[in-house]
Amino acid sequence: MKINKSVLLLSSLISLAPSFAFADITARNDSDVYATASIPPGICSSLAGSKGIIAPHQSITVSQGIVNMNCSIGPCVASIFPSRNCSGKKIATITVYGNRGIVDIKNHDSKRYVVTGGGNQATLSNVGLKGWFQRLFS
Repeated sequence: MKINKSVLLLSSLISLAPSFAFADITARNDSDVYATASIPPGICSSLAGSKGIIAPHQSITVSQGIVNMNCSIGPCVASIFPSRNCSGKKIATITVYGNRGIVDIKNHDSKRYVVTGGGNQATLSNVGLKGWFQRLFS
């Protein structure tokens, strides 16, 4: 039985697709501070210019290609900072797998900020009465 090479190639690619495909990740900043992320070995998202810095009350999209490039072999662990350059106190740690998106969020400054989400989205919010009002009316 002769198998068409195109059919074999197509079926091989389709079988591999679930291991590489998830979706773009949307990072939303509902807080009053700028936010950046750092991945080991200390690469700050601000190196991408305005595409790597989330302004207050704005959001950015991290493409699946960027996620795959950094997180395809194992998990990526990103540290989140309330600044334009990954300085200051780390407020959260997010674990991302290329084929599953965000799988874990650990908050480190829960008196001032909280990061929530999972899968293909994460949101940074203020904590306390101000944060509650912002979430209620947004």
